[in-house]
Amino acid sequence: MSRPTVIYLHGFASGFNGDSPKTGMIQRLGYPLLWALTDGDYTPAGYQRAVAALNLDLARPLVFMGTSLGGFWARELGNRWGKPWIALNPALHPQRTLAPHTGTLPRYDNGALFTWTAADNAAYAHWPRAVIRPEIPGLIIVAEDDDTIPFQDTLPEVGTAELLVLPQGGHPLHNTEDFEPLVARFLEQQGHYSRMAGST
Repeated sequence: MSRPTVIYLHGFASGFNGDSPKTGMIQRLGYPLLWALTDGDYTPAGYQRAVAALNLDLARPLVFMGTSLGGFWARELGNRWGKPWIALNPALHPQRTLAPHTGTLPRYDNGALFTWTAADNAAYAHWPRAVIRPEIPGLIIVAEDDDTIPFQDTLPEVGTAELLVLPQGGHPLHNTEDFEPLVARFLEQQGHYSRMAGST
């Protein structure tokens, strides 16, 4: 059984972090890992370019994984391309979540400044959302003490995905020891996804 490659999508105002506990967990579990890096462009176009740059072979086993806005994209791309996905404290309503953050902002990963405009935010209102396909395996992990995206906002969106609600972890969910066994089991079950299930 072929082990899937995990495609990690970082969140808003973020980028590559070689010390990330979450990607470190994936590597510790023995799975190939690729970062989809937006280079400071957090619009739909930015994430699309980041994924396109990876030249993914959709006939191979892949799992999309992301945190916050990256969690939105993990779920979105997984359902669009028929691939399993893992979403950590996902921003499932990006336009609403990001609306308060317009202006010039520092990135968490390197401190560089970027500008987020109302037009950037509005691009999410016009993005043609993928149909959520109940047959595609998904895993959502949220923390009750997330002070960025209330975990209760995510619960109505779970559908047929697995759900883990942790009492703590905040928005970053760096406490991987609390969910690593579940992620390990989920990834182990996805090895048979060796062909693209379809696209929309």
